[in-house]
This record gives sequence, C-alpha cells and structure tokens, in this order.
Amino acid sequence: MGISWLRERWTRCRQSRFPSFWRIRRALTRKSAEQPGGLAVLSGRDQALVDAIREQTRQHNRNNVTRTMAYLQFYLRHPEIHWALLGHMVSRNGGWNMTDIKGELLSRLLSRKEQEDFFAFLERGNWLIFHASIRKCWCTRKA
Repeated sequence: MGISWLRERWTRCRQSRFPSFWRIRRALTRKSAEQPGGLAVLSGRDQALVDAIREQTRQHNRNNVTRTMAYLQFYLRHPEIHWALLGHMVSRNGGWNMTDIKGELLSRLLSRKEQEDFFAFLERGNWLIFHASIRKCWCTRKA
C-alpha cells in the first residue's frame, strides 16, 4: 500500500464522483493542444472587428467627458439599446461627483490627499465600467 495505491484510489474516487467534469476537462485539454498557443484563431474579418472595437474604446476612454459623450452618441444612434442611456447617465453623475470634489463644500471637508484619492477612485471606476460596457454596445451594433 504505497503512494501509487493511494494515487490510484484517489483518481478512481475523483472520476466516479465527478465524471462529467473530468470528461469535459480532458476534452478541453485535447482541444487546446490542437490549437497553436491554446487560443482560437480569428478570421481576418473578426480580427478587424476586434481591433476596431479596441481602438474605439481607447479613443473614447480618455476621460469622463469623452466617455459620457460616447454613451450618449451611441444611444442617439441606437435608442433600442436602453442601457447605453443608463451608461451615459451614470457616467455623467460620476462627472458631477468629480466636479463636486473641487466645489465649495467638499474642498473644505476633505484634505488635498483625500480629494485626489476620491477623484482617482471615481475616475478609475468610470474607466473600468466604460472599458467593459461600451464594447458590448459596439459588439451589439456590429452583430
């Protein structure tokens, strides 16, 4: 009863309790070995679409003003995609909060470091949301 017995027993136990998981895992391992680098190869058209979406996202994700305008412009062209309007309103609201940091009240309540940290927090949050959500808008439009 050495280590090989224990390993064999463990393998049998795993496979009997989770048979579908192990079949899927083996199939995925085989499939990824068949593809170079383990990644799917896109057609020229699909790769061009991915590149265009990345470039549009980069251009419009410069600051909160460009993000807010991108959401609104998209919604005005495609009013059936309601959450683009929601994205515009959320981004605009974030911009108001960013402006309030330098306003009369918060500039008295927060130290300079706290103001900078809060601004960076809002900016990064808006950047991340836009980075994920606007791509979905552009993918929906292209589909």
